[in-house]
Amino acid sequence: MKACAEQVQLECFVSRLKGAVCVLLSATGFGVMVLFTRTAQHEGVSPTSLLFMRLALAALVLSAMAWQQQAPWPTGRAAWVAALMGAVFSGNALAYFHALNRGAAASVPAVFFCYPVFVALITSMLTRRLMSAHSALCTLLAVGGCWLTVIPSQGSAPLAGPALALALASAACYAVYVILSRSLGQRSAPLAQAGVITTSSALCLGLLVAWQGLDQPVTWLGWGCVLALAIFSTVVSITAFLAGARILGTTHAAALSAAEPVVTALTAWAAFDEAMAPVSWLGMVLVVASVVLSTFLHKERAQEVKD
Repeated sequence: MKACAEQVQLECFVSRLKGAVCVLLSATGFGVMVLFTRTAQHEGVSPTSLLFMRLALAALVLSAMAWQQQAPWPTGRAAWVAALMGAVFSGNALAYFHALNRGAAASVPAVFFCYPVFVALITSMLTRRLMSAHSALCTLLAVGGCWLTVIPSQGSAPLAGPALALALASAACYAVYVILSRSLGQRSAPLAQAGVITTSSALCLGLLVAWQGLDQPVTWLGWGCVLALAIFSTVVSITAFLAGARILGTTHAAALSAAEPVVTALTAWAAFDEAMAPVSWLGMVLVVASVVLSTFLHKERAQEVKD
């Protein structure tokens, strides 16, 4: 019996380890976007064209995977919500890519990960209720961390002006995206939802590309970055997160995915020599802590409502 119990514990540990690896792989895929994005733009691809090609390719692959697995697709109201989420995501991604192009790459994700603050504020306005003490604490941690991350300091570039505004706009758009996602329901598969969302985003960006013109890469390196963004930083990252969430649960997976800004900061340092000062690292720690705390508090509130 003891040997059997130890075997079960070992299998559980290995399973959760696999889930953690999947989520960290997802965070890595999203975190290294700065490398592919800046390189592709250096090769002459505009942010709008880059995003359109990334999401169009990802939509084809994700939709094909959903069809192959015979996953249930969003229908009715859920389909409209998913399409709206795609439109919001295109705005979020555009602002984020422009912020990466204009400001310190290490600071942009730290500001973006303040999105739980916007979620709490928007929810408070919609429900006409004051934020709880726990939500207020998360907000203070995120705002304080954001301030420490973007202030000028020796050895690191400040994030200010248009780059800061774009990063905050990206966080605000993603907050709307998160709030909308709560209305999707459980009848459709997450992979199929991702297919609808990326397709809607690609269509929205396609309208902008039709107006501005499509800037295609002129080198193999540029095309490689587009494919890397579409496959590794989108398809692999999304599917890896979904796989990890099935094992760990969405709460633990979301908390672990807060490693993304750390990956981005390390990538910016290694690829572009954009070092962060100790005070900026402290700010990032505070932002990540606010995300993790907010994630687990949201789980507790949802459990209270369910009970």
